Amino acid sequence: WALGSRALEAFAFAVARGLGVANSGATVLAGGIEERAVNAVVRDLQSRRGRGIIVAGDHQPASLHALAHAMNQALGNTGATVIHTEPVEAQPVDHGESLRELVGAMQNGAVQTLVILGGNPVYTAPAELQFADLLARVQFTVHLSSHDNETSALCRWRVPEAHYLESWSDVRAFDGTASIIQPLIAPLYGGRTAHEILSALMGQSQRTSYEIVRAYWQQRSQARGGFEPFWRAALHDGVVPQSAAPPRQVSAKPGAAAANVGAGQSRETPQPGSLEVLFRPDPTILDGRFANNGWLQELPKPFTKVTWDNVILISPASAQKLGLGRRIGSTGGERGSIYADTVELECNGRRVRGAAWILPGQADDCLTVHLGYGRTRAGRVGNQLGFDVNAIRGAAA
Repeated sequence: WALGSRALEAFAFAVARGLGVANSGATVLAGGIEERAVNAVVRDLQSRRGRGIIVAGDHQPASLHALAHAMNQALGNTGATVIHTEPVEAQPVDHGESLRELVGAMQNGAVQTLVILGGNPVYTAPAELQFADLLARVQFTVHLSSHDNETSALCRWRVPEAHYLESWSDVRAFDGTASIIQPLIAPLYGGRTAHEILSALMGQSQRTSYEIVRAYWQQRSQARGGFEPFWRAALHDGVVPQSAAPPRQVSAKPGAAAANVGAGQSRETPQPGSLEVLFRPDPTILDGRFANNGWLQELPKPFTKVTWDNVILISPASAQKLGLGRRIGSTGGERGSIYADTVELECNGRRVRGAAWILPGQADDCLTVHLGYGRTRAGRVGNQLGFDVNAIRGAAA
């Protein structure tokens, strides 16, 4: 069933109530959700206890994730198809809130030195934060980046970042298993790693990435045969032995599901005919970091087959209500252009214009736009392609 994002919580609450997880209150199904659909899902889940799994998408709110955990527990999936471990992230935080705290400090003049390790916040930060304007107020700024991008242009110092295949580092898999990253080549442009930048800030500017990574694992190693055999084995085997996070026995707090139901009912009910806009990473260039890769620009997008551009996805029914043309034409042959109706999106007083692409299977009253385009300092391949949806994307999105 094609449902807009704002209808998914109501659907999840209805399924949870059918499973006996959320018994308090009554959830009103949003438009597009049929009772028979909910009943069919409930029957399937109940007939496969301990052998199914309920997954909440990456973009869904915390309340829906908590409800998914409660339903998995009620179905006996926890410990069978669902394994819990400690977070892989070293210091789990709310990244959006952390960014807002930084912006607040920059507004108050409390930030004298700002070191940005990777990323491109001038381009990717939510529009209302006005990160570019605030960055100009900071007296001393440093940007470690593999490319000279929009953020680099506004920083006092630009440090070339070594590619991960040019340097030593380490990484963890989804289950916590650690692996040592080994360079395949020497840095082409004298790049430095985040490890080396942080080491220099701590007064140890002469340490190489190899020495830093090796010293860290030397402190962590408890191998009986000494560190050198452990280190060589980790490099040879590709993984650090016994580094996976052990499974944890967890259970949902009593009443948590009922609290989520109440939270879901308190959400503002969408007005009939109102539109929802979804901001999603582009299928090929992600958030714009790969915009200057011509091969990825040439790769057709799933469903639409569009290349070198982004569009506004809209369902046939919604397009008809808005009076958009149902036909998308082309001109000029293989090296020509595709033409379609152009629409303007306005959100909180900010506007962007883009081509409307009518896509069967898209949820009604739901528009999807992809990040990564409208770059101004991506490079000669990626500049001035498409439109920048970050211009209307707020922190809540």
